[in-house]
Amino acid sequence: MAELTPIICGFVKNTCANKISSIKLVANKPWCIKVMWKIVGLQWVAGSLVCLLLLLVSREHATSAAWGVTSVAVPSTLFAARLSLGSRNAMSGVFVFLIGEFLKVIASVAILFVAYRLDPSLIWWSVVLACAVTLKSYFLAFFLR
Repeated sequence: MAELTPIICGFVKNTCANKISSIKLVANKPWCIKVMWKIVGLQWVAGSLVCLLLLLVSREHATSAAWGVTSVAVPSTLFAARLSLGSRNAMSGVFVFLIGEFLKVIASVAILFVAYRLDPSLIWWSVVLACAVTLKSYFLAFFLR
């Protein structure tokens, strides 16, 4: 078994290095950045449509939906902007991605908390509906390829 250890470790090392370099190559492609911004744009469009539809119900519903769209689309836009800048190597790219996702969730929760504190007439089902539609708008990107 001791004779196989260098062979196995070498295989694992080469396999991991190939995976990380392939992640780096894909992340730096212009088409990847274009798709990312397309998804962010669709989030804004879908959220705006929900706000307009809820404006037909009442102004309070539309305002609540706007908070929901803001809590999803603003952190996504900032995250996409940071990913578009790229990173120096693959490991820092993975780190930037994971930390960015964590910060995106924290920012979404913080925006919802601010909405709760600033707007006492918040209608939560409108907020949740707008969040859900905005979050799931990437399905549109899949079908609109």
